[in-house]
Amino acid sequence: MGFTFSWRIYILAVSFTGLCLCSCSTTRKVPEGSYLLKKNTVNIYGDKLDSRALRELSADEIYTYIHQRSNRKDMFKFYLGLYNLSGKNTSKWINRKLQEWGEAPVIFDSTLIRRSVLNIESYMRNRGFYYATVKDSVIVKGKKAEVIYSVNPDASYYIRNIAYDIQDTTVRKYVLSDTLRLRSGRRLSPNMLNRETEAITANLRNKGYYTFNKGVIKFRADSTVGNMQADLTVIIPPFSQMDEKNQRVQTNYPLYKINDVYIYTNYNALTAAVDSTYINTFDTMRYGDMHVLSGGGMNLKPGVLARANLFEKGDYYSEEKVNRTYNNFSGLALFKSITIQFRESKEKNDLLDCLIFLDPIASQSYKVDMELSTNSSDMIGFSPGFSYAHKNLFKGAEVFTLDFRGVFQYSLRSSGNTSQEYNMGASLNLPKFLMPVSLGYFKTQIPHTLFNTSYVYQQRPDYTRAMATIRFGYRWKASQQNTYQLNLLDFNMVKMYDLSPEFYAKINNLYLKNTYSNHFVLGITGSYIYNNQPERPNRWRRSSYLGYIINGDVAGNILSLFNAAMPKDPSLGRMIEGMPYSQYVKADINMIYNTPVYTASELVYRFYFGIGKAYGNSISMPFEKMFYAGGANGLRGWQIRELGPGSVSSDSIGVFPNQVADLRLEFNVEYRFPLFWKFEGAFFADAGNIWSINPSDTRAGAKFGFNRFYKEIAVDTGLGLRLDFDYFVLRFDLGVKVHNPGLPEKSRLIAPFDWLNKNNFNFHFGINYPFNN
Repeated sequence: MGFTFSWRIYILAVSFTGLCLCSCSTTRKVPEGSYLLKKNTVNIYGDKLDSRALRELSADEIYTYIHQRSNRKDMFKFYLGLYNLSGKNTSKWINRKLQEWGEAPVIFDSTLIRRSVLNIESYMRNRGFYYATVKDSVIVKGKKAEVIYSVNPDASYYIRNIAYDIQDTTVRKYVLSDTLRLRSGRRLSPNMLNRETEAITANLRNKGYYTFNKGVIKFRADSTVGNMQADLTVIIPPFSQMDEKNQRVQTNYPLYKINDVYIYTNYNALTAAVDSTYINTFDTMRYGDMHVLSGGGMNLKPGVLARANLFEKGDYYSEEKVNRTYNNFSGLALFKSITIQFRESKEKNDLLDCLIFLDPIASQSYKVDMELSTNSSDMIGFSPGFSYAHKNLFKGAEVFTLDFRGVFQYSLRSSGNTSQEYNMGASLNLPKFLMPVSLGYFKTQIPHTLFNTSYVYQQRPDYTRAMATIRFGYRWKASQQNTYQLNLLDFNMVKMYDLSPEFYAKINNLYLKNTYSNHFVLGITGSYIYNNQPERPNRWRRSSYLGYIINGDVAGNILSLFNAAMPKDPSLGRMIEGMPYSQYVKADINMIYNTPVYTASELVYRFYFGIGKAYGNSISMPFEKMFYAGGANGLRGWQIRELGPGSVSSDSIGVFPNQVADLRLEFNVEYRFPLFWKFEGAFFADAGNIWSINPSDTRAGAKFGFNRFYKEIAVDTGLGLRLDFDYFVLRFDLGVKVHNPGLPEKSRLIAPFDWLNKNNFNFHFGINYPFNN
């Protein structure tokens, strides 16, 4: 068909472009007599390189101190190849753009080697390798040069004894209670002493020492004790100030307490900078010990400000409280800038006034998005979405959202085969914990109370289904990395209409019949979210990070306590108002690991496992609670709900896939790399499937078995193109099936030349990256 042929041309064009970039000579634009810097290599060697030094030193980290870097490298030097495709005539648009999007060859500069050597030696000294040496050598081959930096750490000093010279007894007490970083046997290095200085300063500033400066901390090391050891003394001299007679005296360091708290709402920093009378126009009110000042009317209830602010009159100053207060206000998502300042009170020298300036953002926002998918079976689907958010609905930082989404699927071969779905939802997020009793645990953070409701109307050729959901619960952050959510009420009701007799006849076991019956769910759900991604990542030293979400879902147990009072249907179980309730337990984990590769590329790994079991009043889990595979965020070689379970034949699925089961196992890996302008590329591979573990499921090949599940792992691969607009990413993915467990066992492995044949590929369009936390 023409449709399939066009995709073959597209893939061939992409492959041809890639081969052109790879095969193009990397030295094509290197001037005569010059050399392309092919790469830098760092080698660490030395007879005195002990195991501790080997653990502490990293060639990759040393590499960052080299002044001249070679051209950016992904799986190949794409940017250099792109630049080399340009012609000399820069008056032509295509040549200018190729040079702009690409990267000019890095010409080897020998004068930068000496600067790099000095830089590495300085780095080594800061790590405690005072006698380290760095040798350089250059290997030239053709028009390419490689620079090798050989680093010999040599011997270093280790701490023998630690002493403290601190005359201020209170400061000494705080320092001695927090000395886990300095220990005998550790390498003596400037970096370690700097970390200790930062830690002591942070500890004291959290105890009320507002003016304590890390510059007063000194260290004295006696290296004459021999055997490459040193005795270390930590010195904090007394506080020095001028007295009434203008004479310098030494005394204890001053402790500061909070006096008054001033919160400025609707504050505009630019206006304040150009108008000295701007602050004087603010209206002032008192709320407890706080002074709330508002420019242009109060748009936020004072109680919300009081919960976010952690400073109270009489408290000791604490830098940790400053950060937590900042995070609390930031978590309200109402301000584009938050500034916290302190000034010494006019009443007394050891009192501080806290000033918090809040510059608000627009409280209302709108978002429109679209997802699109198609495949070689002439199936096309699109999903438009619209959402509205108000971030301060009742002037209490309540976030109200409305969501509308449609899901439409059409078969281009048959005009009668259509599927439509309409989703409507509303939610309200309150920045407080609505409970009959107050919990002191949340005094230092802002928890959230969540209300959600939604309605879904789904019309397919085989049936019509309506689903209503009501949810109530809480969400809170225990730390920067850990978030919890608990829904005390999770209620779903599902009603089936217009069930096709032909479709119902195909459901030949009680397990599937129960899945497509009217029911309701009353349960408790919870989530634990972990993410150690740095809040402010270092663009020069990117680090790997891990994130995962663990979900739990238990339903029907409370209702089962009243089974004796309910009528019983022989096939559906206990009934309430003519409808059975569902009883099951379900859990899943979604784990993502992201690690940098080369200069600006990254590898993303994702593991997903979920399992659920019906019991008691249910033969099977409800359809909407079961697991499925495929789609734009899963195995991209398949349509959503097309894959599985197990080795169930794809011929039994029908026009619109609807495959679900009790267990899901999935693994994804994706290599992401920048191309040019806002374009990014991706190569990916997905593997996994769904299976049934329910004894009532009699579908041939659907059951999970340890002796065969590995044979039923579906595998796909593909490539993607992304447009990164900072706030969102447009994503295009083409997934092709490599191993299809729905085929006969000897025909499951699909040869590359057949990847673009009928039913072997799917094209997906989506918003943002797949399976990101």
